[in-house]
Amino acid sequence: MKKITLVITCCLLTSFSLYARGTAQAIVVNPYFGFGYVNPADINDKITMSPGGVQTAVPDAGSIHWAKDIGAFIGYRFNHRFNVGLIFDRTIYGTLASRSDSAGFPVWHPSSQAEITGAKFYEFSSGANAFAFGPAFYYTVYSGGKLTFDAGLGILYAKTNYYEDASYSMTSSSSGVQVASLTGSGSAFGFLLNTSTTYYFTNYLGLAFDLGYRYLKCGSLTDVNGNTMKFQFNNGTVDTTNMTVDFSGLYFGFGLKIDFNIAGSGTVAESKPAEEQNWNDKPAAGSELNTNWENAPAPTTEEGPTLEDIRGLKKQVQRKYNEIKTSGAPDAQVKAERYQKLYDITNRLEKDWDQFNPKSRKDKIEKIKLILSR
Repeated sequence: MKKITLVITCCLLTSFSLYARGTAQAIVVNPYFGFGYVNPADINDKITMSPGGVQTAVPDAGSIHWAKDIGAFIGYRFNHRFNVGLIFDRTIYGTLASRSDSAGFPVWHPSSQAEITGAKFYEFSSGANAFAFGPAFYYTVYSGGKLTFDAGLGILYAKTNYYEDASYSMTSSSSGVQVASLTGSGSAFGFLLNTSTTYYFTNYLGLAFDLGYRYLKCGSLTDVNGNTMKFQFNNGTVDTTNMTVDFSGLYFGFGLKIDFNIAGSGTVAESKPAEEQNWNDKPAAGSELNTNWENAPAPTTEEGPTLEDIRGLKKQVQRKYNEIKTSGAPDAQVKAERYQKLYDITNRLEKDWDQFNPKSRKDKIEKIKLILSR
């Protein structure tokens, strides 16, 4: 499962409803997408500069403010509310500025250190992208049936790339002569804080709205020759500071919350009395069931309760679960968890029904009916 994503993440990133689905353990896969409100200062400065340094060749194209974000959290849930795993995140932003003027204007060519006069078209593009991954942790703060609220924290390691390209033409139709082309790469560590509100359509599938803050800034880039890139003005002047790319900002978006149940009903988050944890014990009011039947006696010629009997009880459990989830009763959440666990158990009993002798079948049927009657 986030933003994170992880960020107060998007994304995932990301944020999971754990307790509402009634299972203690699951593999969680939470893909997400969204947008980030950012301010990559160095790139913005380049976009709005005049290429010749004297005349304004490119009008202010507007600073970069928005980044696109896509990713996923893949992890493991335990004890209903805790999720640990890895987040994988891809973020990009960029822009394109141009000027066309039939009267002609000067353009500075950094490579030749000369001013080109009479240019009628100029184009400048710049942008950056980052692929980040790292460990993430999410916790369900609130669970109210189908609606949950989650908070998460992620640590990011990112590989970043930067590019810029400028070209001009002596006609007004299109660019043709390259003035400058720069690429750089680097790495950075960051973190994300994320909150997520999720609505579950089923026990194992939900739609989330994510909101989070991410800090991820690469303070140094290396060019193709392995040299540290300095900030360079469009007129060729090189500054003393390193060229940076920054993906920090507020992110928001949507995501899917998908669970793959790997442990049946698992272990409930709250501790239960010992008499509620053993199938073979005398059932108490609201008792739970023990699904350990590997050493069950071989079946005899007498069938006892049939496979259809256990299937009928499983349907009753499902109906009880659906009714209590929509009832709005004060104890609806607790009862829903009980019926979810009971459904998992009846499902396993159905698959292994031939392992039990008639007496064992009858005993289990009676215990399930007793729990249903509470």
